[in-house]
Amino acid sequence: MAGNILFIAPSKGIISFLEADIGFRKEEEISITSFGRSSELLRQFLEECRDEYLKQIQKKTTIFENRNDRWKKVATRTIRPLSTVIVNEKQKQHLFEDVKTFIAPDTRRWFVERNIPYRRGYLLYGPPGTGKSSFSFSVAGELGIDIYIVNIPDVNDQSLKDLFSELPQQCVVLLEDIDAAGIGRPSDNDDSDGGLPGSRKGVTMSGLLNTLDGVASQEGRVVIMTTNHIDNLDEALIRPGRVDRKVEFQFADADMISQLFRCIHGFQSWMALEMTIDESTSISNAMVKLRVIDEMTTDGGRLPWQKRLAYLQLYRSLQILERIVERMRRRGQINSGRGQGNKTHVRQIYSDALQGKTENHVRLQKRIAKRHFLGLRNSLFLAVAYSDYAGTRMYAVNPTSKEC
Repeated sequence: MAGNILFIAPSKGIISFLEADIGFRKEEEISITSFGRSSELLRQFLEECRDEYLKQIQKKTTIFENRNDRWKKVATRTIRPLSTVIVNEKQKQHLFEDVKTFIAPDTRRWFVERNIPYRRGYLLYGPPGTGKSSFSFSVAGELGIDIYIVNIPDVNDQSLKDLFSELPQQCVVLLEDIDAAGIGRPSDNDDSDGGLPGSRKGVTMSGLLNTLDGVASQEGRVVIMTTNHIDNLDEALIRPGRVDRKVEFQFADADMISQLFRCIHGFQSWMALEMTIDESTSISNAMVKLRVIDEMTTDGGRLPWQKRLAYLQLYRSLQILERIVERMRRRGQINSGRGQGNKTHVRQIYSDALQGKTENHVRLQKRIAKRHFLGLRNSLFLAVAYSDYAGTRMYAVNPTSKEC
């Protein structure tokens, strides 16, 4: 729009926001004028405004909460990749694919053609800290939709219904700790003073049920309820139709602990690098990758146990690396003597460790096989990892074990 002139001025008098304020959608009148009779310039300006806004929210998850019976934008966060949510991998993928399938256009058409309410509900239950809320935020981000958090104690039946009526067609609605929200069974919550339904403070069970699947309930939304105590929930709340899938989140098993360890201490990049080295790797690529590997194992900034994990991963790649060396040797690309002895020496170290041939009640005894590898200026370090805690029994880590 270079070279064009626009005159932009706010409306006269006090700018008043609409009563139905839902956070960032605050509306005010702005007058935009330009020379000429064509509206093309104004269209270009609006397109630029739209593009700039989309840049700001790209790869972001917008979070809304209910404030004064209205939705209020409270935060915009960078999308959290699903891979960083460490829960049962198979369960995570199945649940994510279920949500992804639900919001697909073909699924919506399928529901509409059969006159079936287009809604989906999930109940995530399990002990605190097992990833229920984190998974909900990640799913919303991965699918590019916003998340709306309902604070049940702050609303009553009518305001809850109003909030749900203002939801966009595709979003995630999160009802956290539904068991602790003060919602009893219908007999416990029904008004007994003859007042109007929903006039009392708080949400009744009947009010919540009507909001979730009543005639006026908004369609296209994904409702996720979380609870630490599924046994405390009324059966009417979690029956099929209101809750389509119940998923238990458990404490971390050995595989999840391993994933957390690697994620927190920066070994994801190494694992990705390791998986890219195979027998088809070109010589030049192998040299580059092995140089990076060597730097990771000899980095002075890493803690000893971090280096031992890298050594362990190197051992797992030993056979592949040996085949690359052998291929280079056959092609005459390295001297015949280079790399000789690595195989026997390293395997002897590993065998000794498995048989417990280590000094007891002493700090870690690291025996490292250091050999020139692939003719690089770097050296390839291969070692066996075992405990370095003083006074404890030494033990070897088996590279073939899933618990490594």
